[in-house]
Parts: sequence; C-alpha cells; structure tokens
Amino acid sequence: MCRGVSTSANMQTRQVKRVEKTPKLPVGMLEAEGLGRWIEKVICSKPAGAAATVYDAQVIPNVPVNGYLMRWAEWCPDLLPIVAVYLQKWVAVGNDITGHNVHRVLLSAMVVASKWHIDTPIGMSTFCQVGGVCREEISRMEVAFLRDIEWECHVNRETYQSVAQSLALC
Repeated sequence: MCRGVSTSANMQTRQVKRVEKTPKLPVGMLEAEGLGRWIEKVICSKPAGAAATVYDAQVIPNVPVNGYLMRWAEWCPDLLPIVAVYLQKWVAVGNDITGHNVHRVLLSAMVVASKWHIDTPIGMSTFCQVGGVCREEISRMEVAFLRDIEWECHVNRETYQSVAQSLALC
C-alpha cells in the first residue's frame, strides 16, 4: 500500500522539502515507478508444481519490471493508471503475479487498456515489438485477461484520477 501524507505540520514540511529536491519526471514516469513498486509488493514465487498459465514465460525475462513499465510509459503514459486498476482486478479474482508472468500480464493489461480507452489504439505490431511476444500469443493472453477481469474494462474518471495520484505518491 502507498503511504499517505502525514498530518503533522513538521512531517509535511519535510515531505515538501524532499519533493522539491526530487527532479520532476516526465508524465507517466511517476506512475510507472509507483506501479512498479506496487507490483514488487504483490509479486510472489510460483509454487512448485503449479500449472502453467497462458501468461507464464518459460524463463523469467531479464528486463526489470520498472524498466518494462518505463518502456510502456514512453508509448502510452496515460494508460498506466488503467493498467493498475486492471491488475488490481486481476489479483482480486485470485490470480498471482509472479516473476514468470508479470511482464506478460502487464502486456495483456496494456493491450486491453489501449483497445478500450484510446480512440486509435496502439497497433498489435507495436505490442509485439515492445512486449517481445508474437501476435497469436498476445491474442490468447488478451482473451484470457478479459475473462479473468470478467470483461470489466471501464474505469471512470474519479477512479482514474485517484489511482494516478496514488501511483505518483507511492
């Protein structure tokens, strides 16, 4: 969970001073970092003998989760809060984020968010290139992800703004 801002005046002053010294990141980068920190908190090991899912990679990718999110923040920073909402829904229905599936679950959430929330969605070839997955595999993961979140793709403005702010504060 993200830490809230302290209500004591002393802590608020220190908090403001710390923020003033922190360099401003481009739009989406704060959200990518916040989402990365949330994922680090919920990620778990894949249990021995657990059945493979459509999201599981055979080998854990060398790309750190934060690096992967930063790459996506360059392409579509406005989608990161939506992806965070989708991931929360995905975990809430009983799925686990592991080192074997985190990149592919993020990719699936990005595909769904792009198609649902952007007038001209990002092309599948871009998802294939940035995600490092073939078109057929992305399509299978997209359908599985939609089923997993029970096709609940709408994110209202209030939720979007609240999640975006939470991610920036993480």
